[in-house]
Amino acid sequence: MIIFVQKLFRMYRYLYFFAGVFTLILGFSFYLSYSNLSGHQFIYPLDDAYIHLALSRNVAENGIWGINPNSFDSASSSILYTLLLSLLIKIFGDNVYYPLFINIICGYVSLYYIFRYFYDYFGKNELMLGLSLFIFSCQMNFMVLIGMEQTLHILLTVTMIYYLTGSLRLGFTKKQVLKLLLCTALLGTVRFESMFFIVILSLLLVLRKNWKIALAVFFVGFLPILLFGIYSIEHGGYFFPNSLLMKGNYPESNFFFSLWTIFKNGILLNISFYKLFLAPLVIVVFYFLSKYKITEWHKIVLNETVSLTVVGTVILHSLFAVIRYRYENYLMAAVIMVTVPMITYFYSKFNVGKTNLTYKKIMVMAFSIMIFYSFYTTTVNYKVIKYASKNIEEQQIEMSRLLGRFYKNQNVVVNDIGAIAYFSNVKIYDIAGLATTDVAGYYYKNKDLDPEIFNKKYHNYMASQILQKQCSVAVIYPKWFPDGIPKSWIPIASWTIEKKMGVANQTVVWYAMNQKEAETLLKNLKIFDLNKNVTQHFLY
Repeated sequence: MIIFVQKLFRMYRYLYFFAGVFTLILGFSFYLSYSNLSGHQFIYPLDDAYIHLALSRNVAENGIWGINPNSFDSASSSILYTLLLSLLIKIFGDNVYYPLFINIICGYVSLYYIFRYFYDYFGKNELMLGLSLFIFSCQMNFMVLIGMEQTLHILLTVTMIYYLTGSLRLGFTKKQVLKLLLCTALLGTVRFESMFFIVILSLLLVLRKNWKIALAVFFVGFLPILLFGIYSIEHGGYFFPNSLLMKGNYPESNFFFSLWTIFKNGILLNISFYKLFLAPLVIVVFYFLSKYKITEWHKIVLNETVSLTVVGTVILHSLFAVIRYRYENYLMAAVIMVTVPMITYFYSKFNVGKTNLTYKKIMVMAFSIMIFYSFYTTTVNYKVIKYASKNIEEQQIEMSRLLGRFYKNQNVVVNDIGAIAYFSNVKIYDIAGLATTDVAGYYYKNKDLDPEIFNKKYHNYMASQILQKQCSVAVIYPKWFPDGIPKSWIPIASWTIEKKMGVANQTVVWYAMNQKEAETLLKNLKIFDLNKNVTQHFLY
């Protein structure tokens, strides 16, 4: 017993050590971001965190899934995260720090489950290597600070793989299956990209002839998505959230040509795919070549269910979703969980030989690229962490302050909706489509038209909608309005920030819809106490 406790403590000290490392990195990142702000409140490095807060508050207070008080608009692609924030607001009241609080917890719990995965199923070498890579490859400090659902997605992916591995090793006992199905249900609600993981896993379980488990995983994983889709349609939305309609890749009218386009854009010509996933895929391929014969596909399915699930999810996500910014980090966690044991197994079990020596060199090169890229992204994100919150403070927060002061309860046109929706109490018409279902629907139904024709039709549609809704003012990135700004709009002033890290453009322009509003907007801009770091240039 004493020996067991001593061994347990020796292993857990690695968890404490890496938890300490994560705390130091996270603390430094928070200080770096906060120290550049002019106010006393922490500002999230992404405006999207405020979208979640605005939508969740509306759900908690009004029972409406949208950012406008009386309009259903599916602006969030995370059912679970929105419900979690709504629950906190309902119980404890509104608080801007809920996303940060949830993300900090998810960060530490993710680290714990990574530890448990390598501790329970592998050894010390895998444990040390896995924990080291996890913190940096997944950019956990940045994921926590942005206040989005990605940290929760990482946590649920890690726990899903942990319980899947346990179920496979213990023969799908009742207790393991219940844990697996609970993780599956939560995974299906945290991000819609989880559908890829669930589909691949269900297919592999069928090939393993675990029919009942496959059906249960598929049903439990897709049930929340199906229920939300029905709820959305009944309230005037679409089956999938607006963000998926605007950003997702899916087959269109010319089916085979669109499939080629999806493959070309998602994998073949996608630099991000090669930077993130080429090296891990090389490791998986050479591991399989070293361990199995090509004809032993059934043996591969039986022994490598977790690895194949991760590889399949990587491929499907790359084809049909986005692998930039932050959306790929749950995949990075999964990749670490499958590739680290492959590397250590390869070196501990294989005899030296000409073929194996070549494989080892390739594996070392691929793994070195993974390590290099994880530290490279950490270096790149240093500047993002340092300046992104400052960007949001100087652009989105300032826009929300002006609109909240002078245009409360009025209809306004914007393209960045988060801080404006959360702080301003205005009614938003979103030209980017996330918060305005009509815009997203029009885009979805017409986007396969010739680009020139589409832009003109899209322009006319939004211009007429904005006129019909009697919007007072607009504050947008001019290039984001298709086919140019409407001729009737009157440009009043531009705001320009110094650096561009957390925003899409350095300059936003204020527009009035008519001559009367132009005089009012000009007066409001002149008396507004604009952040001293923002350059205001009058155009009227």
